[in-house]
Amino acid sequence: MTVALSRARLGLYVVGRREVFESCYELSGAFSRLLENKSDKLEIVTGEMWPTDRSDRPKEGTEMENVEHMGQYVYEMTVTKVESMRPVKQ
Repeated sequence: MTVALSRARLGLYVVGRREVFESCYELSGAFSRLLENKSDKLEIVTGEMWPTDRSDRPKEGTEMENVEHMGQYVYEMTVTKVESMRPVKQ
């Protein structure tokens, strides 16, 4: 985790139980800075690709409540994309 934090120039997703990371003394400084002013929820912005042109402008996104919510959300996005790629019947 320490290596990931030190190398994350473009961003970093940390998935896990917040309580576990907060109880780890070695990571407490990094996590207190990460969670200072930001939500600890993942927000998915559909249609956004890297590199983004967002800068600091906020975009409308969907906040993920938990892993199950994220899985269902990604599944529904995938189904929608696959459906849009199918040939139109005439």
